[in-house]
Amino acid sequence: MDGPTAGGDRPDGRRPPSLPWVLTIVSIAVAVLATSGFVYLLLKRTVGPGTILRDFYQAVHNGDCDASYDLLAHTVAERVEPGDWCSAIQQAGYPATFSIEQTLLVDDVAVLTVEEAGDGATLDWGLERAGRSWVVRDFPAQRDVLRAAQTFRPSVLAMFARRISDVPS
Repeated sequence: MDGPTAGGDRPDGRRPPSLPWVLTIVSIAVAVLATSGFVYLLLKRTVGPGTILRDFYQAVHNGDCDASYDLLAHTVAERVEPGDWCSAIQQAGYPATFSIEQTLLVDDVAVLTVEEAGDGATLDWGLERAGRSWVVRDFPAQRDVLRAAQTFRPSVLAMFARRISDVPS
């Protein structure tokens, strides 16, 4: 008889290689951990500039000093004391909602053109990326809560206009 014997040994007396259980268990563990990590990264909250601007408007509209201050870019927040910010937003009169007319993104900067509910004012806001989220960095003149906090430069919009005009239609 040329096949394995009844005891599982080969005719030449060697046992067939046993399944390396330790390697199998380690491989399964690595696969489970890798898959879990990938799912975590996919489900981790990534917020766009439009959502942040809506949160900012809502916080200012509701007079929520801390929430609105937390959404300011570092360059703006370092120029404004939280107490001064809170006093200013109590009188700001931001509408609760707006519609986004246009979003221009270049690298880590976004310019959002919004139309406010109510008076229909069209305003340009500047936001910058902060990790996986965005923060407000440039205020339109009509919504400049504190003149000292304004860092908006019209040249930013000109830069976007040039880049868009360079894109073929």
